Amino acid sequence: MSEQQPEAWIIVNKETGYRTQVSDLTPFLYHREIFEVIPLYTAPPKREPLSFEDLNTMWCGNPIDFARRIESIHGIGDEI
Repeated sequence: MSEQQPEAWIIVNKETGYRTQVSDLTPFLYHREIFEVIPLYTAPPKREPLSFEDLNTMWCGNPIDFARRIESIHGIGDEI
């Protein structure tokens, strides 16, 4: 699974506390001692479908256990 990239950032002036949202971080990278940078994400990371080989390996003959294994891989429910 690939790491999701921020959609925007909140820039906080460390001296004044002033906050603003920006979509281009470039101007603020040169003044990191003045600004705190907080990344913003709009959606959960995209998940790739499981391959046939993955599904075939996970199959255990019981549909409920199979479903729980799929949930576990996608971060849903308890990990197995």
